[in-house]
Amino acid sequence: MNNFLDFYGENKISPVDQHLHDLNRHFGQRHSLYRSLGLTPLAFKDRDVLEVAPGSGHNAIVTASLGARSLDLVEPNQAGFDKMTALFQEHFASYQHVRFFHQTLEEYTSDATYDVVLCEGLLPGLNTQDRFLSLLAQRVRPGGVLVVTCADAVSVFFETLRRYLARLLLVGHGFDLGSSTGRSEAVNLLVEAFSPHLKTLTGMSRSPHDWVWDNLLNPAATSMASSCEFSIRKCLEQLGEDFYYYGSSPVFLDDWSWYKAVPLDTKTFNQCYLQSYLEQRHNLLHTHETGFMTAAQGEQMYRYCREFAALLESRQNHQWTTLNPEQVLLDLQSVQNVLAILEPTDLNRSKAAIAGYLRLLQSGHSPSAKAVAEMDAFSSAFGRGQQYISMMRA
Repeated sequence: MNNFLDFYGENKISPVDQHLHDLNRHFGQRHSLYRSLGLTPLAFKDRDVLEVAPGSGHNAIVTASLGARSLDLVEPNQAGFDKMTALFQEHFASYQHVRFFHQTLEEYTSDATYDVVLCEGLLPGLNTQDRFLSLLAQRVRPGGVLVVTCADAVSVFFETLRRYLARLLLVGHGFDLGSSTGRSEAVNLLVEAFSPHLKTLTGMSRSPHDWVWDNLLNPAATSMASSCEFSIRKCLEQLGEDFYYYGSSPVFLDDWSWYKAVPLDTKTFNQCYLQSYLEQRHNLLHTHETGFMTAAQGEQMYRYCREFAALLESRQNHQWTTLNPEQVLLDLQSVQNVLAILEPTDLNRSKAAIAGYLRLLQSGHSPSAKAVAEMDAFSSAFGRGQQYISMMRA
């Protein structure tokens, strides 16, 4: 079962389009990502590349321009597949080395293996992660590179807080999310409330409507911080027997080992990167700041972040309609605990954002869309979202 695919198919959407009005900027951003992952243009030239779940193909057109011998694009969502093929036909029809497959990875029966395998924005929130990751890994040739994205309860904590706000807003307006009209009205309200927040993101490359669909209404987005979390830790532990850590974005992992002393086995090699992630995890909280926190404090904060996400995921739709102010204040205890852990640290923007969030909800009642739109410190508080990690097959 793929919650992303089910949600996209049910609503006939592919809410992952990127702005292409400035192609140089779009291509430059993608090239910058690949450099962080250790993938120079020569890593693609005359190589065989697979991208799983490329969505509408906006990032795939950059990959297609790098001179791969073959580029296979496996996209199961009908809306995304149609947009992708139309995009290539309109702008990049000359790329004869590109093949399109309207299938899930599980349905993709070709026995081909690849030098580079890409899969972004899918594993966090997927409830068949172990099987899916195994299928991805099998497609990578020895010495080849697998690129996936990770997210954890800390990196999407501010997004989780917004999802809670969104549910309060929708309950306050009595929208029927079971009907297309109700969902359309809900999207419009949430765009009104959160568009000012999105305008603070200088690198925002999606429309507010797409962001609302994918981050606030998509049930898979709720589970990515709790039951279907796919963190860097899980990635390294799952792939650590057969793959070496190769690169990441953001680049925050430290390795001061001497190359002659580096262990040859993958599990030991990856351990220093895992430890560095655990020591730096708190810096995923806010995209505009970094600071110091002990690993023990970071672990405690992570647990409270995940506790709040689990509460949000477990609450059924009918339970939101009967939510009272007292329960809202009880729900926010985990958020209060996160703020308490942050108090002695120098993560001042995070503290101000969470304090403002708690003030908005201190009455326990649903705020208005206008009040959400006019939030101060919280409006520019976004986590580092998904992290890209590249792993080289041993």
